Amino acid sequence: MPFKVPKSTLVPPADVTHPPSCVRTSLRAGVDGATVPTSTRQTAPAASAARGDRGYRPHRRGHAGGVAGATIPQEEPSMRTVMPVFPGPIRQNAYVVPDLHAEMERWLRLGVGPWIVLPSFVQADSEYRGRATAPVVSIGFANSGELQIELIQQEDDAPSIYKEFTDGGRSGFHHVAFWSEDFDATMAATRDAGWPVVHHGTGGGLARFAYVDAGGFTSTVVEVMELNDVTRAMTASVREAAVAWDGSDPVRLLG
Repeated sequence: MPFKVPKSTLVPPADVTHPPSCVRTSLRAGVDGATVPTSTRQTAPAASAARGDRGYRPHRRGHAGGVAGATIPQEEPSMRTVMPVFPGPIRQNAYVVPDLHAEMERWLRLGVGPWIVLPSFVQADSEYRGRATAPVVSIGFANSGELQIELIQQEDDAPSIYKEFTDGGRSGFHHVAFWSEDFDATMAATRDAGWPVVHHGTGGGLARFAYVDAGGFTSTVVEVMELNDVTRAMTASVREAAVAWDGSDPVRLLG
């Protein structure tokens, strides 16, 4: 049986052109400056409109604990020039994980692949917080569009930025990476910015890389990798494998 609203509960629409006498009295009192009875006082927008004010804006709370109802001045657009420290777009999101193969399986379910794996790689010629080190890591690379995804599993107890992360009880998203055509210039820019290098190396002579502490606002650290003939070929092969991937051969060895 259809539900019917009793006629006694229906409220007729307000007559905008002929407001009730109490509202007309309120408007008149607001204009003349007389005291308006509490029951007929209007809100600020209505009273402002009645006075003919132009450009009324509702009050808003200011930033960082500003006084409620205070007027917030509109800032002029900044005309300053910002010089970026890191070159170009973010090229990579990297994750430090306890089990590389289990993590690759999870990413494959999302449709990210194929994974190109560099197993048990010794990061010779590395330095972590002023100490010489050579951690052994297995790394998986895959692309999602133009963004490279990197999964890193450290296999030994050598001091490193990865072990520092896992020793803190963490796993997962670890850093973003930029790839630099002029590694020396980029590292000079990080020094000028006051951002210290906490881990760096050459990958056994393949390419220079550095992890920079940029304050932790994007990720634990930020990586800068040198683009040279070796790294260009490697990153291109990972990207091209993803473009043509049909789901077959989901995990492959690098080389």
